[in-house]
Amino acid sequence: MTDKRESTLNNGNPIRKGTGRPKDSVNKYRKEMLRIGEENCLSLYKTYLEMATSDPDKETRRKCHEFLLEKVMPRIPHRTYFKISFLPIDSINNIKKNVDTILKNMGDGFIALEEAKDLFSMMEQARKTYETNEMAKMMFEIDQRMKKKGI
Repeated sequence: MTDKRESTLNNGNPIRKGTGRPKDSVNKYRKEMLRIGEENCLSLYKTYLEMATSDPDKETRRKCHEFLLEKVMPRIPHRTYFKISFLPIDSINNIKKNVDTILKNMGDGFIALEEAKDLFSMMEQARKTYETNEMAKMMFEIDQRMKKKGI
């Protein structure tokens, strides 16, 4: 048993690495657990709800509350995939409308507070950039007028 291919402790076939069960496939044990969970899910929720309201242990109540909240309102993953149509950022009015769009989508639950904060900071940066460009244009025009008048 000095040859690695003869050992019974090797993981998988050394010739065909990367083959085997697909990543999202479910084995028999997991299938059975999912079936049992689906058949008994209402009674499990009722049990958790009873424990969350009447269990004498404070920590158990807290964990039951967390479990129920997670099932009722699952966390929005950090990267959700949604499409928000923004107006081009070529005027202060469009930036304001984009901010209103962010507020509406946050209020409707399409985006999380953290995502809205990121979008708001992007809009704020766009507003500052737009205002800076407008001020630079105005200063350039004033400078040109002053040169024309010889000041």
